[in-house]
Amino acid sequence: MEKTRRGRLGLDKLGMALSIGCLIHCTLLPMLLPVLPALGFAFGNDEVFHAVAFCVILFVGMISFFVGMGKHDNGKPILIGTIGMMVLGSVTFIPFIGGLKVIDHSFATKVTIVGSLIITLAHYLNHKYSCKCSHHK
Repeated sequence: MEKTRRGRLGLDKLGMALSIGCLIHCTLLPMLLPVLPALGFAFGNDEVFHAVAFCVILFVGMISFFVGMGKHDNGKPILIGTIGMMVLGSVTFIPFIGGLKVIDHSFATKVTIVGSLIITLAHYLNHKYSCKCSHHK
């Protein structure tokens, strides 16, 4: 496999890992919150952390989707990825609008899970369409 193709497929795998990491963070952190301060951790549940994490996911996703589209000329991954980014971004940046808490945590968790799964699907499709491996036929 050539170097550029390997790098592009690596971005899709990184994107899937980031999206799944977001999902795990969002579902497990509420259970771990009471324990984290005792262990010396006090991060991961503030709006700035979520905004930075979203920006990393957005950056990796958009590079991966645009490069993949140039290779396989199929618009499904970028369309599905954009929808997932919009879903995930909506719950990420709503707390910054006027500084108000306008949605509750359980609803934001559910929307984050849906957005993360959509983005993971988009990366999988991008990888599938870009990879000429026999196991994707």
